[in-house]
Amino acid sequence: MSFLLNVDLGIYNQIDLLNEALKNITGGYGSTGPTGPQGVTGPMGYGATGATGATGATGARGPTGPGVGDTGPTGATGATGATGVTGPAGFGATGHTGPRGDTGPTGPQGVTGPSGYGATGATGATGPQGPPGPGTGATGATGPTGARGPTGVTGPAGYGATGFTGPTGATGDTGPTGATGATGYGVTGPTGPMGPTGPAGSINSLNYTQVLGSIVNVTTTPAIIVQTSFSTNGHPLQIVCTGDGYPTGGISSQCDLQLFRNETPIGSIFSMGSSAVNENVNYCLNFIDTPVQGTYNYSLRVVARAGVFRFGENAGPVFNIIELQNVKGDTGPGFAGYYGLFSDTTTQTGFSSPKEITYNTSELENGISVANQSRVVVQNTGVYTIDVSMQFQNINLGISSEMMTIYLKKNGVIVPRSSRILSVDDNRYVPFNYIYSLSLSASDYIEITVSGGANTRLYSSGNTPSVIFSINQIS
Repeated sequence: MSFLLNVDLGIYNQIDLLNEALKNITGGYGSTGPTGPQGVTGPMGYGATGATGATGATGARGPTGPGVGDTGPTGATGATGATGVTGPAGFGATGHTGPRGDTGPTGPQGVTGPSGYGATGATGATGPQGPPGPGTGATGATGPTGARGPTGVTGPAGYGATGFTGPTGATGDTGPTGATGATGYGVTGPTGPMGPTGPAGSINSLNYTQVLGSIVNVTTTPAIIVQTSFSTNGHPLQIVCTGDGYPTGGISSQCDLQLFRNETPIGSIFSMGSSAVNENVNYCLNFIDTPVQGTYNYSLRVVARAGVFRFGENAGPVFNIIELQNVKGDTGPGFAGYYGLFSDTTTQTGFSSPKEITYNTSELENGISVANQSRVVVQNTGVYTIDVSMQFQNINLGISSEMMTIYLKKNGVIVPRSSRILSVDDNRYVPFNYIYSLSLSASDYIEITVSGGANTRLYSSGNTPSVIFSINQIS
C-alpha cells in the first residue's frame, strides 16, 4: 500500500513538472489545435505519507515592560519535516496531438517607394585630334556649284552670359519748354491784419561834397580838369560835373571827357567840340556809382583832344557827389489804414426806448468786422473816424414832430459829448449824417444808439438802405 501511494505521488509530481515546463514553451505557428481526448487515468499509486516534521519550540516571551511593551520577535519557524519517498510513476497513454491551425492571411504589399533621380553627368572632354594623314594630294579642280539645298531646320537659340552694360551715352539736349498751363482761379483770401510798426530807421545828415573847380587850359592828354576825395558808407553815389569850355587856338577843336573813380573810368565818354575859335560849349556828366564803403578819389578828365581847350570862361566846373541814403524826405499825405463799410436793408423800428441800430450787409472790410449785428469791432489800435448815414421816417399823419436822439457807445458805455438831436416831422423822410472820431484799442467795439419816438423808424426801400456805417483808421 505504501509503495502504491509513493508511485501515485511520483506520477502527480511528474505531471506537475511537465505542466510547468509546457507553460514556458512558446507556441507554434497558427492557432492552437483542439485539446485531444483525455487519456485513461492510470491506477492510483499508494504509499505511506511521510511523517510530519516536529514543530519547532516556541520562543520565550520577553519580559513585560512598563506599560505596553513592544511586541517581541516572532519565533523561528520549525524545520520542515523530511519528504516522504516518491511513489512510482503512473502510466497511461499520451493523448493525440491536435491538428495544426490554418495559416493566417498574408498582409497587403507595402507602397512602392519613389524612383531615384540624379543629375546626368557632364559630357567628357573631346579627345585630341589625330595626327595628319600622309601628304595631301593636289587639289582637284573646283566642281560646279551644286543647286542650293533646302534651308535646314533652325537650330535652338544659343544661350550665353549677358555682356557688360556699355557706358552711358551723353545726355541729349533739353527739350523745349512746354506751354504754360492755364492760370488757376481761386477766391482771394482776406487781407491779414497789419503787422506791428517796425523800428524807426536811422536818419543822418546828408553826406555830400561840392567842389568849385578852377579854370584850366588843357594842352596835353590826359589831363585832370577837377577832382575831389569822398568817403562813402557803401550806398550809391550820384556824381554830377557841369561846366563850359572852348578852343583857344586858331582852328576848330574837339575833346573827350570821362569821370574816374581812382584810376578806373566810370560812365560814358562825353565828346564836345567847336567849329570856331572861342566858341563856348557847355557839358554835364551825370553818373550813379555803387562802390563799397571806403574813401575814393573822383575826377573829371580829358582823355582825348585835338587843339588847345580852355575849361571855364568865367569860372571853373562844379563837381557834386551825393550819397543816396539816410535822408528823411517830406512827410507823405497819409497811409491806407483799416476800414469797414456796413449797411442794413431792413426797416428798423421800436425806438420809443433806446435801441442799437443793426447791420445785415458787409460792403467792405479790412481789419474791422460786425459782431452781434450791432457791434462794429476793430482788430487794431488806432484813431478812427466814423461816418454814419441814416434815413428816418415819421409814419403818423397830423401828429407833431418827434425828437430823436442819436449817440455813440464804446464797449457798451456812452461816449461823452457824442449825442445829436434830430426833429422828424410827420409823414416826412429825413436823412441824417453823423461824423465822429475817437481812439480805439484792438478788440474794442462801438455801437450807434437811437431813441425818442414810437412813430419814427429807420426806413429802407429797394436799393435804399436804412443805415450806412463807414469807419476808417486815420492814424
